[in-house]
Amino acid sequence: MENQVIDATSFAKHHPGGPKSIISAKNRDISEDIKAHFPLAENLAQSMLIGYVGKEKERLLDPSKPLAYQIWQLSQEKYKEVVNAPHWFFVPSPRLFESEFFERLSYSTWWHVAVIPAIIILYMFTREQQWAGFDPLSGLFMAAFGVICFTLVEYLLHRFIFHAEWYLPDVRVIRMLHFFLHGIHHMLPNDP
Repeated sequence: MENQVIDATSFAKHHPGGPKSIISAKNRDISEDIKAHFPLAENLAQSMLIGYVGKEKERLLDPSKPLAYQIWQLSQEKYKEVVNAPHWFFVPSPRLFESEFFERLSYSTWWHVAVIPAIIILYMFTREQQWAGFDPLSGLFMAAFGVICFTLVEYLLHRFIFHAEWYLPDVRVIRMLHFFLHGIHHMLPNDP
């Protein structure tokens, strides 16, 4: 791929054609193979880049350095380019911060996200039961209404606020806020 060397070892088991199709490409130019695939394949290959043969091409981000400062340094146009292309699919999670304290705060498991809404729902359900005229059918209706409202609000936030990078003001603090709230989700889709 244009003098690039990629290591697809970690991707081989995930390839839809099976590991043999990746192993058969060892030590050969796969430029034509990549072009025949969906455009995302080139971004995926870039995420597995380990070096160059000949002249080195400039990379916007260095996965060996903390990402937050690198994102801070990007221009508005480069930020849009980075945040709209997935990076590093099958590599260990890149570090966000130089500080160990902030780095530890940046990790969560999938169930952490569900804990706060679950506590609120449980509280509201117990409060409704304490009312004199508690009706289980009413509780079921309110739960269904809540699911519908949540789905609608989440879609609208995602569509019109989180995907606002095209009309984000050229202000670094706002770009960083966007990155931490949503951009990182697109840039590192498989990050735990």
